[in-house]
Order: sequence, then structure tokens, then C-alpha cells
Amino acid sequence: MKKILIVISILMVLFIAVLGIGFYYLNNIYIPKNLKPMVVDILKKTLQKDVNIAQAKYFPFRGVLFSQINIINPDGSLFLSVDTVDLGLNSLPAVKGDEISAKGKLLVKGIVFAQDKIRVNGSSTVNVDVQTQGKEKVNFTAVLELDNFAINGLAPVADITQIRGKIICTQDSFSSEKLQALISGQTLDININGKYSQADMLLENFSLKYVNTKLSAEGKVFEFENPQVDLKLNGVIGLADIAKIICGIPLPSISGECVIRADALGKISDLAVLKAFLKADIANGAVDKIKFSDFSAEVNLKGGVVHLTPLNCDFYQGKIQGQAKATIIDPKIPLECSIDIANVNFAPLAQDFTSQDLGTGLFNANIGISGSVVDLNTLTGAGRVKVVDAGIKPPPRFKNIAGSLGVSALEGMQINEISATLSISDGKIDTQDLLVLAKEATITGKGYVSLEQYIDFELAFKLNPEFAQKIGGGSLMQFASGDDGVPLAKRRIYGTLPDKTRWDKIEIPVTEIIKNKVKSELENQVKSFLNQEQSADDGSPEQSDVPVNEQIKEGLKSLKGLFR
Repeated sequence: MKKILIVISILMVLFIAVLGIGFYYLNNIYIPKNLKPMVVDILKKTLQKDVNIAQAKYFPFRGVLFSQINIINPDGSLFLSVDTVDLGLNSLPAVKGDEISAKGKLLVKGIVFAQDKIRVNGSSTVNVDVQTQGKEKVNFTAVLELDNFAINGLAPVADITQIRGKIICTQDSFSSEKLQALISGQTLDININGKYSQADMLLENFSLKYVNTKLSAEGKVFEFENPQVDLKLNGVIGLADIAKIICGIPLPSISGECVIRADALGKISDLAVLKAFLKADIANGAVDKIKFSDFSAEVNLKGGVVHLTPLNCDFYQGKIQGQAKATIIDPKIPLECSIDIANVNFAPLAQDFTSQDLGTGLFNANIGISGSVVDLNTLTGAGRVKVVDAGIKPPPRFKNIAGSLGVSALEGMQINEISATLSISDGKIDTQDLLVLAKEATITGKGYVSLEQYIDFELAFKLNPEFAQKIGGGSLMQFASGDDGVPLAKRRIYGTLPDKTRWDKIEIPVTEIIKNKVKSELENQVKSFLNQEQSADDGSPEQSDVPVNEQIKEGLKSLKGLFR
């Protein structure tokens, strides 16, 4: 019995020694000199980047653990880093004739992917079940489990703060299970399944749901090296969801549901040959407080140019029509578009925009714009706006202005017509010929409204002669007579629309205006007198050695200093 125990002890020592020697050989000789260089070489050739693996170790009954993997771009910047890659077996391989089966696990921790401004952080687990049938056929099931992934720097798309769920791949198919992403605190659900081969991929179903947005797609992808697509998509986009997904771009509050139908055919990498079509319909929607209905538009992509035509929309009992063209193969994305607005009811539009009853009228406009979509400040254009059949009430602040003008009767003024020619440049909509007509007065103006809804205008008020006579005439008549007209007053309105604006008084150089007017009248009188003096008895003008302009100057010498 004692001898048996001695033999068993010797065998155990030998077994432990063999394991130790094997463990030492694997970790100090085979893995550093063979396995690790082989993995590094494969990754370098595949990725065309520099690859460093700090350490690779084998642990009995567990597998191989790779530590501190760094993949570096040619410029020296980090492409991908991984803290650990734990490659192990869930069970020992089973062999039965020509059939071999094995189950393994790949645990990846501390992933950091950095490319430009995009950064991906997280960890994942891949469980693999491999079964071979003879030498030719290999069946496998790989399950990628995601739990704590995050993607940052996708602007203008918002950060994805968490990705979780499973992606399941076999030798010829793929699908998802409870795949979700968290964007702006809302869950995006994704379902996908299809089949693939070495040459192409069939997308049998792709669907996503995000709050009120529901989209589905199907199609095929050909030639993976230079992908070509034949895809169809349809569904509903909740317009309010756009603001949740898009960040970094100031967007107005939008609401409504857009029904879309789209398809694409051609090479993804070559927009010049890719063909695409999109049809969008919105039954009812709103931008901030402004409402619209029965919106419809068609978009066609062909030859790298996007054509939007026609665009139709019902807008406050009127119509908006438009068309546009943008060349997307040009990095500046040059745009050309035109918009026609016809017979829009001013009353409800003003009520929604300003929350005030400003009267009635019909709004019409036509505008043409061209420039780069990349920088809206480069847009240039021209147009014309006009409000007719109007009975528009001035805003409440006009009461104070009428008081400061000393003409309280203007408080009840109603505007009959508004017109202006527009020019667009440098992020501003500018006019130099704003004209506002009322029975009581005529208002002219010049100024601009910026894309940020900042307004800066100078307005000149001139009483109509009939109104001035009706309210008493007197000193007011000087502002109502004369073709050039002396404005009753000038005001500057500036600030952010619709309600953060100020009205400032602009001083008018009345003395200078009167001086110029009197001087002009005297010049006419002197000129007339000189012409009469030079007339011959037979009615023909006499010749003079002194030019008429010099004679006028001589005639005005006596007025020197009169207006100092």
C-alpha cells in the first residue's frame, strides 16, 4: 500500500511538472515567439495599420488572454485600443467521426475606437458554437452581446449613450434580438434579419422604432468590395423626433408626421451614378407656432444632382409652391430654388406668429435663392412681397409712437397695402424700398431681417395731405406738402422678433431740410429771372459770355451766411 502511494505521488509530481513545463513553454516561448507575432501580423496586413500587443498569456482550462492591444493610424493617432481580449473554450472540443464541435467565448473589455471626432467605448462578449461536417462544411453560430456601448462625437447626430442587445450570425444568416440604443433619453428599437454569401447580402427585413417614428426597409447589397444597393424604405417620421436625434444645429420646434416612401439603386460610393427617389407627405404639421397642411414633395437623385419638384403646401388658406436643385457631388452643395406664395390669409398667420390680432389681408411673395447649403450665409437671392386687400392694425406699441409724433389720431390707422423688394445675402433679408400705405399716412423704410430673426429697420412717417387738413393742418401741413416730402418723423425698430424689439427716435435735420428746400427754390427763381433778362425783343435768347451757373452763383451771393 505504501509503495502504491509513493508511485501515485511520483506520478502527480511528474504530471504537475509537465503542466508547469508546458505552461512555461506556452507563455514564455510559443506564445511570445509564435502566436502573438502571428496575430499581430494578421492584423497589420488586414487593417494596414501598426499593431501592438503588450502581452499574451495562456491560462489552463481558460484560454489565451491578450492585454493592451493598440492599433495606430499611419499618422500616429490612435485608431483602436482594447484593454483585454479573453479567448477561451466553454467546453472541450468533441470529436465524432468527421464531425467536430466546439464552443468558445471571446470577451473583449475596454474598447476605445477613435476616428476623427467619433469615439466608441464599451465591452462585448461573443459566444461561438462551431460544428464541422467533413472537411468542406462548417456550421457556426456567433452571438455578439452588447450591454454598455456608447458612441460620442456623431454630431450633428446626438450621442448614443447606451447600446444593448444581441446580434446573431451563422454561416449564411444574421439577425438581432432585443437590440436597442438610447438617444436623448429615448429608446431606439432595431430589428434586422437577412442572409448573405461571399458575393451579396439579402436584407429580408429592417425596422426601427423611435418614439413616433417607424421605418421599415428591405433590399439587397451586391459586391461587398464596391457595394451596390437595391433598397426600398417606407414608414412614418415623427417630425418632433428630429430635434431629439439632431444636435448642434439650431432647429425650430416642429411637429407632425411625415409619411415617406423611398428607394435607391446603384453604387453607394459613387453618388454620380446612384439613383434615388423619395416622396414625402404631411397631412398637418407646424414649425414653431406656424401651421401648414397637405404638404407633398418629391425628391429625385440622378447624376449627383437632387431635384425637388414639385413642392406643394396649403398655408393659411393660401398656397405655397416651390422647386429646388442641389448638386451633392460638389462639397459645397450648391443650391438653386424658387418659392411662390399666393393669397395667404394674413389674419390667422399673424395671430399664430405674434399671438395678436393685427387685422386682415392677403400675403403674396415670390423668392429665388442660390448658394451653398453648407454655409447659409453664402445664400444670395431676390424677391418681392406684397400684402393687398389689407386692413392691418399697427402693433400696440404704435400707440406710443403716435403719441411721440404728436398725432394721436394715427392710433386708429389701418394699413391698406404693404410691398417691398427683397435681396438676400450675408445671412440677411434686406429691403431698401419698404412701402406701407394707409389713408392717414405713408410709411417708407429700409433695413433687414437676419436668419436669426433679428430685425433692424429705419421707418419714415409722412402724413397724407387730406388727413393733415382733416385734423387741423397748421404746422402739420409742412409734412404733407411737396413731392419730395418732409417726413413727419423717423423711427428705428431693432431687436429679435417677435417681441424683443425696441423703437428709438431718429432726429431729423429739419433746419438742413428747410435750407436745402429754400436754396433750391431761390435757385429756380434766380434762374428764371436771368432767363427773362437775357431774352431778346424778338423772343430769342441773347448770348452771354458768363455761364448760367456762374450767374446763379452771383445772384445768390447776397444770401451768403443766411442759413449759418
